[in-house]
Amino acid sequence: MKSFGVLLVLASPLSLLAQPASSAALEALGRQDLTGQGTFHRIGLMRLQEDTVAVLGKIKERVSGQVRANTMLFASDNIFNTPDAEVADQQLAEFIGASVKVKFLEELTLNTSYDFAFFRHNDDANSGSDFDTRTFRQQLNYETSILAGKVAVGIPLTWQHSQVFAAGENDALAKTWTYGSGVELTWFRSSRVLPTFSYNYFLSDPKIGAGKHKHDFNLGVTFIPLTGTRLFISPSVQYSHEDFKKSERTDDAWTPTLAVSWGPLSFFAIDAVASYTDSRSSNAAAEFEALTGTLFARLFWKW
Repeated sequence: MKSFGVLLVLASPLSLLAQPASSAALEALGRQDLTGQGTFHRIGLMRLQEDTVAVLGKIKERVSGQVRANTMLFASDNIFNTPDAEVADQQLAEFIGASVKVKFLEELTLNTSYDFAFFRHNDDANSGSDFDTRTFRQQLNYETSILAGKVAVGIPLTWQHSQVFAAGENDALAKTWTYGSGVELTWFRSSRVLPTFSYNYFLSDPKIGAGKHKHDFNLGVTFIPLTGTRLFISPSVQYSHEDFKKSERTDDAWTPTLAVSWGPLSFFAIDAVASYTDSRSSNAAAEFEALTGTLFARLFWKW
């Protein structure tokens, strides 16, 4: 088994790639948020915690920086997300990145980040589908509260440029601009129960091939069973609709998820996630179902 990294993550979400290396990497780019800062996507990767490893502290009152490193190991009995002839395998992913956040106003911030990632299969027979990614991303976020402070509202506006490479290569297989916006609501019903809702829209515009429109609707709730502890229990369900440009293909996916997060120390946290994805498509070859589980161990520092 391959193992690397500052942060050990043991996981079993569904992974990517059902084709040869080039087309597999292109499909992977369209199916996941490579920066890890978006909502839960139908391939089963949880959003990466932005503060995984923070070693750039506060520069001044309105500017802060961060560098991060994440390691993820995930396994699936259907690693290629195929409707039949499932293949079981594990995949290692390493993420390294840096970001700078500028606060223009109390409610308005701009986050600029750059992330490098690589994905490797454990089974050498699937190594032809290994790939690397590089992503530059900016997010302008407006945050406020309504209803006497009982509801927090976030409105993100994002744009990013992503490149996908065959493993160890420098010639990009794909270059894609992705634009997105949405709304995120958190209701502070009580100190222990926090219902959440989010809608996010994404438009991908690849340099080669057709792009797509993607709509994510996520409804969930976070429970804090013990006040004064860093224990969070978060069931949620997400519906995703994808409309592929220049074709009649559409995909619809439902993903219920249960996440439990516990931070026993100020610099260490553990997350356990279980999810099931049922993805239907107008192209029968793109349909799949997968039951996944993920265990994260996160180490991070801030100052």
